[in-house]
Amino acid sequence: TLRIYDVLGREIIALLQGADMGAGYHTLRWNGRDRSGNLVPSGVYLIHISAGPLQAVRKLMLRR
Repeated sequence: TLRIYDVLGREIIALLQGADMGAGYHTLRWNGRDRSGNLVPSGVYLIHISAGPLQAVRKLMLRR
């Protein structure tokens, strides 16, 4: 599962929920929209990646 949050901790969108992906490197492109289809403003966002017992959080800077 991959989720994107704003810096206040509000979930913007959830991507790849329950996707079964094999081991290795993968690329995902986010179109900069929230779950309602609205464009989100430029700024810093947090990406939370969860794969089984493994979890990671990374920063993302969106510039328009």
